Amino acid sequence: MKLKHLLFLICAILFVQSELIAQTTVTIPTANTGVTITGNAATTIRRKPLGSNRSYERTAIKYTQAEVGSLGNISGLAFYCDTVLNPGRTPVKIYIKEVTDTTFTASTVAAEEAGATLVFADTLNSTLFVKNTWVPITFSTPFLHATLSNIEIIIETNYGGTAGSDLTALSKGFRFSTKGIVNSTQYWQSATGSSAPPTTNGTLTNFRPNIQLTITTAPACTTPPNAGTALSSTIAACVGTNFTLSLSGSSTGLGLSYQWLSSTNNTSWDTIVGATSVSYQTNQAIAKYYACIIKCNGQKDTSTSVNVSMNPFYDCYCITSLGGGCTGGQGTAIDSVSFTNTTLAKGSTGCATGSYIAYPASGNTTASLTQGETYTLSNKFTGAVKSSVWIDYNRNGIFENSEWKQLSLTSATGTVINNNISVPANAQAGITGMRIRTRTSNSTNDSTSACTNFGNTGETEDYLITIVAASPCIAPPNAGVLSVTDTLTCANSPVTFSITGNTIGTGQTYTWYSSTDNTNWTAITAATDKVYSAALSTNGFYKCVITCSTLSATTNVVEVNVKAFSDCYCVSGIGGNCTTQITALDSLAIEGTTLDNGNTGCGTAAYNSFPNSGSTTGTLMQGQDYILKAKFTGAVRASVWIDYNHNGKFDNSEWQLICTSSVANVALSANLNIPLTALTGETGMRIRTRATNGVIDSTVACAAFGSGETEDYKINIIPATACIAPPNAGNVVASKSAVCPGGIVNLAVTGNTIGLGQTYQWIKSSDGKNWTNMTSQSLRTKDTVNTATYYACVLTCSNLNDTTAAQLIKTNPFYNCYCTSTLGGGCVTSLTSIDSVNITKTTMHFGFTGCSLNNYASYPDSGNSTAILYKNFTFELLTKFAGVSRAGLWIDFDHSGSFDAAEFISITDTSILDSVTQSFISIPANAQMGKTGMRIRTRAIAGTLTATDACSQFGSGETEDYVITIDTFVVQGLQNILTDNFIKIYPNPASNKINVVQLKNKSGKINIYDLNGRLLITEKLSDGLNTITTEQLSSGIYFYHYIDANNNALSNGKIAIVK
Repeated sequence: MKLKHLLFLICAILFVQSELIAQTTVTIPTANTGVTITGNAATTIRRKPLGSNRSYERTAIKYTQAEVGSLGNISGLAFYCDTVLNPGRTPVKIYIKEVTDTTFTASTVAAEEAGATLVFADTLNSTLFVKNTWVPITFSTPFLHATLSNIEIIIETNYGGTAGSDLTALSKGFRFSTKGIVNSTQYWQSATGSSAPPTTNGTLTNFRPNIQLTITTAPACTTPPNAGTALSSTIAACVGTNFTLSLSGSSTGLGLSYQWLSSTNNTSWDTIVGATSVSYQTNQAIAKYYACIIKCNGQKDTSTSVNVSMNPFYDCYCITSLGGGCTGGQGTAIDSVSFTNTTLAKGSTGCATGSYIAYPASGNTTASLTQGETYTLSNKFTGAVKSSVWIDYNRNGIFENSEWKQLSLTSATGTVINNNISVPANAQAGITGMRIRTRTSNSTNDSTSACTNFGNTGETEDYLITIVAASPCIAPPNAGVLSVTDTLTCANSPVTFSITGNTIGTGQTYTWYSSTDNTNWTAITAATDKVYSAALSTNGFYKCVITCSTLSATTNVVEVNVKAFSDCYCVSGIGGNCTTQITALDSLAIEGTTLDNGNTGCGTAAYNSFPNSGSTTGTLMQGQDYILKAKFTGAVRASVWIDYNHNGKFDNSEWQLICTSSVANVALSANLNIPLTALTGETGMRIRTRATNGVIDSTVACAAFGSGETEDYKINIIPATACIAPPNAGNVVASKSAVCPGGIVNLAVTGNTIGLGQTYQWIKSSDGKNWTNMTSQSLRTKDTVNTATYYACVLTCSNLNDTTAAQLIKTNPFYNCYCTSTLGGGCVTSLTSIDSVNITKTTMHFGFTGCSLNNYASYPDSGNSTAILYKNFTFELLTKFAGVSRAGLWIDFDHSGSFDAAEFISITDTSILDSVTQSFISIPANAQMGKTGMRIRTRAIAGTLTATDACSQFGSGETEDYVITIDTFVVQGLQNILTDNFIKIYPNPASNKINVVQLKNKSGKINIYDLNGRLLITEKLSDGLNTITTEQLSSGIYFYHYIDANNNALSNGKIAIVK
């Protein structure tokens, strides 16, 4: 009986133990249902939380206690993997903590991990990730979930380097769901190519990974509990910035409850409503102490307290998620900052690490500014930027819109930009913050941008300055010394007058005066600050009268002169590169003037300004047309501007296009029509070039170019005068002496007299005798030429006229007019050039040509680069190529001036390096006789080469054009029946056989040779008719020798074979 009781007791104990260590698996959501994620961020979200595409990725997730449903030790978790594609090994860390809320506000990873317990730190092998299965992770340190709070799980993947271990953006993807909880997930990741973990605020989403939690029963708490020590994630807080409270050394176990307290004096305590988890996230506006009461079975204990002080407001400005990028060619760094009459003079700062820097309140990185005073803030930047400054005048720790000033909308590298900063009289005295921010000039940087993420451009610099309370002014004041930023300025360009060494104080006033003669002075309206800025248009003198308590002092006088408008065109920031880009303007001339500037080459820094003298200037008359001629060092677009209205700017209406493309050292012309309204006198002319892939229209006179050159000239415009009667017609110049039929020729008159009232009438003729009027009545014209045409121009003044000499424009033969402009090619890098062309039994034996300049060559119709091909004949073509390529040939059989698809012959689809490729050319019977064109083209085998590609643009290969002659098969000396004293041969031409009859000798033989002298047929002849087969011979001309029995040559001649 006792044994039975003992066995029962043992079973009962084992049952209780099994219950105590019972394990539960919780799936959230219960059915493991998923949703489809769409949009730009879909891939980024789906690889969370265990993806490793970037070097560092982070995910924080919240699950409610209602979903978890159990208390106890969380000993592991699993995420459901539904996509697998070459996953990598993944170093992982997992943190867990209890929280009271269910949603996130954007925060940093460090803020979320504060107060959390590290439960796992190990590497997950790639084999663990299997499609449509749970990926289990067992914790090395189980997390005790002992209260009814919600839980937050933070997962890190830490592959490091500059990229993650996953080869694709979605090497592994996980199942997500939504439960109506907004922002239940937050994630972070390193920037592409970055080796730094993310430190900015995360991205919020409503999508949450499906999860399985493994929970084992935990022991109950024991009494009395031990509350341990209260800890804080920060010892000093900023207003509104969250921090986390937690306990160290406290009791654990089921049944514990927590209540956090706060106090301002560490004596009187207030209960914090809702702060009932083992850790608690909060923020504060004043310094406080914190402690926690824990309870177990009615007994309680209070932790030691922790004090969280307040940071000064100027240490609490926004610094996370500012973005920026002032290295790597961005050219958007702040390079110097200084305040006049203060110690702040920080120069050559360059680009700060991380594009952000905060300077100390000491030495040359701080300043003292007095209430009510105006200071000049001077800055330099490393490129074209839009810049702003904020000063926290009310010292509330926020850079507000009202505390902002725009410093620049754009800038030039190294150029000082000055701005007046007026300190409000009501600015709070003491240390405060000043922020300067830059970004690219085409982006927003306004009053709302103090904390905006600027992406990958710009820099942010924070300074601490001191606002000094103003004291009453001293009477009489000391006027100090007046200076100006520029004593010689351009019209309408701002200059700034400032005073140094003067006394300052409340009640002191400033009155600015100007004068044209330094004798008679006029007060400047609204100029009542210590600093005066203005855009001046005329020369003048300036001074300032400083007054305190009716007593005044006057500064020294400063004179400012305004430059001539023609010395004030934009030159900074226009860029250019004509050295490596080969885009320089090499010569410039305006016909009929002294301007003839040749061989200028590439100017220093791609800019040249030429003097108003000699061959670098010219005189132009109102209302007249002139021809501008220019040469360039390479292929460029080019434009010209002339400042006709003398406003110191090159306006859109003053622009003229020179060309959209050019050839090195080939002169191009443009027409300059000087408006009758153009102002007379000296003015500016600008020529600009850039590479042909850039825009060069009327709007870019001052734009920054990455290629090309800018040249500035000064020209003189004179008033229009009446024309001279009779006029001198001068000569006609043409852009081309010959064009293809349908081509356009540009014509102009040069060397002629000019003047008001002079008219121009262009005429043309087909024979140089009978003339018809053209519609054009200006100095220049153009016409479409279909046949050879004569052109002339009749100039008339006061009914008296003169006619230029006639200019003949011829038409090129059709075989010089095939398409050539957009063939493309690339036979250097792709090794696809044509290396030799040989048409056997002709004169064409053209070899080792290599890769032609610009992948195109046109060869003369002479020597070994031409051939005569006969109708109805087939010729052998032997070609070599520099590599593996496709090749084809076209012959313009119908003389249409184009290579038709029916005229195509495929040479090869795959050539072999330096091996001879054999193909055949058959000349049709209907081919037109005479000279015509033959084109051979190659391209890489990755592309196609078909019958319609004679003019297609290729990215590889070469094109070679030849002129050949097509003729009939009539050969001099060839007779239908060959006969002499010894032999008779017929028919001639023959096809598959010839008939031979010996006339005297009855025992001779006949030998037949090709044109190269090779013996092809030997036939011993008998008495009577001999029939010899010629089936083995191809079409062509052959020689025969008739030989007697002693090998004496009795006769010879030519035989034609036509197949």
